[in-house]
Amino acid sequence: MSGCRAQEALGLDAVHFFGHAKEGAVVAEKFLKRLTDEKGLTDHVLSLVRHHMKPYDLRKELNKTALKRLGLKVNVEDLMMVHRADKLGRGKEIDREEISHIDKILTTWNEIKHETKPMVLGRHLITMGMKPGKHFGEILNKAFQAQLDGAFSTHEDGIAYVKNKILKKK
Repeated sequence: MSGCRAQEALGLDAVHFFGHAKEGAVVAEKFLKRLTDEKGLTDHVLSLVRHHMKPYDLRKELNKTALKRLGLKVNVEDLMMVHRADKLGRGKEIDREEISHIDKILTTWNEIKHETKPMVLGRHLITMGMKPGKHFGEILNKAFQAQLDGAFSTHEDGIAYVKNKILKKK
């Protein structure tokens, strides 16, 4: 059901386009296939389309953990550029509060984006005396999830976290 039909079915007075990010990605993919065969470009644009509503979620609460996780799925700078263009291109009076919120998201992203790269890597586990194997993936994933959740923010603290929290549970 398209967003407009869903709105009518629910009897809503305000304009809501439920599911339009998902539907928009389908339309964008069809269009991009006719336009180009560059997979990288197509993937990038589709990611922006799929996630273009996420800034609204961050409007309720600018949560650093949610922003870090979003940064793993989409280029945040590009997403905010699209969001800003969307806001400014509507032919309505500019919502200064919304533009300010976009700037806050970008400022926060610039402060935390380094935290979206894993601080604990397989080579660190080897240095700790561990033998490489399938268990590395599980350990590194748990460490990275903890990092994203804010359990640690430095390489040294990440190593300590692995030793004291992940390996001690085994």
